[in-house]
Amino acid sequence: MAVEGHQLAGTTGTKDRKNLFRAAGVDTGGGQLSRALTRLCKNIVDDPAFNTFTMILTIYALFGDDLRLATTSEPADIIFDWITGVALAVFFLECVAQSLGKEDYFLSFFFYLDVIATLSLILDITSVAKLISGGGTGQLKAGTQAARVLRVLRMIRLIRIVKLYKQYQDQQQRKKVKAALERKRKKEAEEGYAKRVAPGEEEDLIDFEDENFAMLQQDGVNAVQESRVGKKLSDMTTRRVIMLVLSMMLVVPQFQLSENFQHKQSSAQYSLDLLQLFLADYETAVGSSAGSNLVKEHRRQYELALLKAVYDSNPNYSADYCDEYDITCADSQFAEILFIGYVNRNEQPMWDMRDKIHITELAAEKSSWEKWHNRYDLGNEFGFAGGALPEVIKDRLTNDWSNNQGCFDDSLGKSVIGVALKAEIPCPPKKLRFNEVDPAFPWAGVHPQTNMVNTDSLLAYYDLRRLVYFESVMSMMQTIFVCIVLGLTATFFNKDAKELVLEPIERMIAKMHRIRDNPLVAMRLGDEEFRKQQIELKREQEMDEIHSDWNWRNATLLENARRVVRGSLGWLASRCGSGRNRGGANKTSTRRVQEPMETVILESTLIKLGGLLAVGFGVAGAEIIGQNLSGDASGVNAMVPGVKIEAIFGFCNIYHFSDATEILQDRIMIYVNQVAEIVHSLVDMFGGNANKNIGDAFLLVWKIATVPKDVSGELEDNEFITREHRMRRMRMCDMSVVAFCFTISAINKSAILSEYRSHPGFLARYPDYRVQMGFGLHLGYAIEGAIGSEFKIDASYLSPNVNMASRLEAACAQFGVHLLMSHFLLDQASPGLRDACRQIDRVFVKGSKKPVGLYTCDFTAGVLHVQDLMQQIDHRAFTVRRKYEVRQIRELKKHRKWADDYEPHRELLEDPEIVPMREAYSREFFQRFHMAFRNYIAGEWVVCREMLKLTKTMLITRDAGAKRARLLTDMPSVTLLNYMEQHDFKPPKDWAGCRALTSK
Repeated sequence: MAVEGHQLAGTTGTKDRKNLFRAAGVDTGGGQLSRALTRLCKNIVDDPAFNTFTMILTIYALFGDDLRLATTSEPADIIFDWITGVALAVFFLECVAQSLGKEDYFLSFFFYLDVIATLSLILDITSVAKLISGGGTGQLKAGTQAARVLRVLRMIRLIRIVKLYKQYQDQQQRKKVKAALERKRKKEAEEGYAKRVAPGEEEDLIDFEDENFAMLQQDGVNAVQESRVGKKLSDMTTRRVIMLVLSMMLVVPQFQLSENFQHKQSSAQYSLDLLQLFLADYETAVGSSAGSNLVKEHRRQYELALLKAVYDSNPNYSADYCDEYDITCADSQFAEILFIGYVNRNEQPMWDMRDKIHITELAAEKSSWEKWHNRYDLGNEFGFAGGALPEVIKDRLTNDWSNNQGCFDDSLGKSVIGVALKAEIPCPPKKLRFNEVDPAFPWAGVHPQTNMVNTDSLLAYYDLRRLVYFESVMSMMQTIFVCIVLGLTATFFNKDAKELVLEPIERMIAKMHRIRDNPLVAMRLGDEEFRKQQIELKREQEMDEIHSDWNWRNATLLENARRVVRGSLGWLASRCGSGRNRGGANKTSTRRVQEPMETVILESTLIKLGGLLAVGFGVAGAEIIGQNLSGDASGVNAMVPGVKIEAIFGFCNIYHFSDATEILQDRIMIYVNQVAEIVHSLVDMFGGNANKNIGDAFLLVWKIATVPKDVSGELEDNEFITREHRMRRMRMCDMSVVAFCFTISAINKSAILSEYRSHPGFLARYPDYRVQMGFGLHLGYAIEGAIGSEFKIDASYLSPNVNMASRLEAACAQFGVHLLMSHFLLDQASPGLRDACRQIDRVFVKGSKKPVGLYTCDFTAGVLHVQDLMQQIDHRAFTVRRKYEVRQIRELKKHRKWADDYEPHRELLEDPEIVPMREAYSREFFQRFHMAFRNYIAGEWVVCREMLKLTKTMLITRDAGAKRARLLTDMPSVTLLNYMEQHDFKPPKDWAGCRALTSK
């Protein structure tokens, strides 16, 4: 019967559970038995079927006893006792399972409540309840009242309903999200691409084209695991509510006097008082010298009072004219008399009393008894109908009363004589339940403390079944009411705190976990939050329209008339007046602008800080951010140990930067940022990341996911993983080259950067000035981590391979090309991309023991026309929403580049911006240069010279805006010719097909 306690962080629960294991003789030294037992108990208490079964038993525990009293009779008690026993055993088993399976349950607040509530079921067992009630005598209601008070504790189990409901809601939510995700993927498949997630990124949590899916996914994100502070607050609130309700139900009744302390006489006691008084007067008259007439008069008074007591609560009521005459009837009472007699508490025999107590004087007038006790002629709406007694009951009253001691226990007295007033219930205490009969004694002899009679006296038993029925029904209604109050109180107490504090905190915690797992996702959190706000705003506007329409339809005619008159007057005023109010210029919004909550400000600040961290640290700092956010320490450990990774390193440099600094002065920042925006955006578009900005240079990185070291499974699985890894590596190599190619194109056609071509300062030094950059690409390992000290760090990479990319970029000027790549990169690229590139040399680079093949991708940037992409854009319409939409379109394009059918090298062959830049380089040119290069490697420099002289002047191009074509000199051919000329076109004796790179 255990209530699901909230799991709080700490060691107390674990320690208590270990103590419990030791008490049970279970090994706690990390043995398999204890772990298996814990796992079994946890599975039991978390099993939905078991929770449903215990929930059914909980409902029975709350309503079963009242249902038994209201709908069944005494023979059915044994069935309910068995069900109660089963519930008791199951709840005890659940308490044990909770204690062993939940760390924070044993000896907790809910543990004690569950134990008390489980033990309270014992009071529902009829034999136990009868024993506690004292056999149905003076303390008849004590056991029942105690059981009902303790039954309140069982309502705590209704908290489990909330848990089951939450589980059901979560399951339904997961089904909806799964169905929506399937629809989204089907839509993507129909559009012709299969979406994949780029390395280092997570799949979009929101479909920005489907609002319903967006809200479902966002709800799924928000439905995070409840935080520890949320659990603690919810636990404490639930405790307070429970204690409040229990205190009200247990303590408040104690301020009311019970029937014993009220010492108030009931109608049954009054009747027995009269009988006892008249009987005493009769005995006194018999024992005195009074005349026979006086004795008969006393005897008649006693017998009339006896008949009055019987007819007033006639259990055999059969009158049919109560409703007709609107008078009081015997069946209108909840208590009917079942037995009347005399109890002897002394040792003397009862034979003399047997002759005195039955009816003798009025026996001859049996036919008049009904007439005396059915009076409806006493005045308007005044009278009484006692019904009729069967003849057998009349005979019992007029004959000697028999000894009924067998029907009663010894606590009543030594002997009891009397008569049963209902034929089918000869022995009320044995035939009915103990709480369905109520013994009554004369008021004069009742002890005020014990509510018992200690002397010989009259005795009556009343049938309380109708009263018990209504009490049971009212008890069930009270239980339902308390359950509702308990549930609503706990819900409303938690609602405000949850909405205003806990949910924002839990959302922030969820965002922190996402940032910790993938710090780069912080840059998308703002977009997700904005999308959610837009959807909520749209729904609020729709609801406002519905409410406005509803209010208009339900407005009174008077209000409608007022609006018509007001509108007419306004129209007349606008026609006759100045018309200054036309068009609603002076209308003010009725919507009150509310200040954002502090939690909203804090959440948005967290998103901004996360975004700034992601932008500031980049991919290289992801491990630093993740490790510092994963711990609970308040200190910052920036010096995280380095990690060896494999990546493609790109290095690019702005030419003539020193001159630009002197010319532009304080505008140099704008200049650099304009270039950086182009470089970074295109690198990001093609799966890369910006790492370091060094004034005139930028370090770009494409991290390659490594194969897990602990790969397990069959050989086919390993081959698949290796093949998948190889395909990703090839895709990444291709995209890095294509990214730099598009960067070269974007720099040369940028309208913003083209403005510097006409800058007087640049023209004074370089007549044909244009923004130019060199690019170097290399593949290899590096150590990723923090560089610096606790005062300042840079998240970057240390490796000779990073320096290699820098040296390749520096060599671009020597070879007169825009881009240089190493063969380490091209060997991992796709065949299509390798065919689009040209090897121009084979060199030894400083710091490298292996020769490096130098490749380039040939372009003639002068053919590009300047394009002002912002000319057609209205900057006033470029709002936050528009920027958000642009970012989402960009994200969609990025993800499509990871589709299975996307081939990056096709961009170089088909893109309308790249193709014109490569038109000058014909197939014949590549074939002749390749032949010349093979002779260069083989040492046939004389043959190579003749071929290179030809390739040097083979290229013809026409720049943008030029009327005539011009001869384009192939600078790699010139570089090789110059090198061979230094050696008189004779290879050195130690020539091995490569040379030292003279430039850095």
